[in-house]
Amino acid sequence: MKFNWGTGTAIALGAFIALMVGFMVKASTEQEQLVAEDYYAQELRYQERLDQLNRTGSGQADLQVVGDSLLVTLSEVAPSVVLLRLQRPSDERADRSFELRPDDAGRCGVPLTGLLRGLYKAELEWTGPAGIVLVEERIVLP
Repeated sequence: MKFNWGTGTAIALGAFIALMVGFMVKASTEQEQLVAEDYYAQELRYQERLDQLNRTGSGQADLQVVGDSLLVTLSEVAPSVVLLRLQRPSDERADRSFELRPDDAGRCGVPLTGLLRGLYKAELEWTGPAGIVLVEERIVLP
């Protein structure tokens, strides 16, 4: 059998089809992990969230990791209840939520035992005189 352009074209086309089938099989076995199931509804509420982040008149928060605890200090009037959400970007199973009750000085602590070490996005949310206040910070658990 002689190798000519027709044989070369058939081999190239066959290799291309095999490569595409391999990619399709690999793509169908990959797991998709969304940040949130209702991402579209969250996107529609994004401007409201930006307004909450920009409310600085109600007070700000300071987050410090000390040992195995997270110290939260609110700089102005301390609300009665603060919601703390710790979100790990690489693994949603490590996300945690805490309901904090700061003291009169606006301080409270959260034990971090049992959490994976690494980067977390911390969100503090409370209701102040100007409305809902949202503070976001990135923290690293050593």
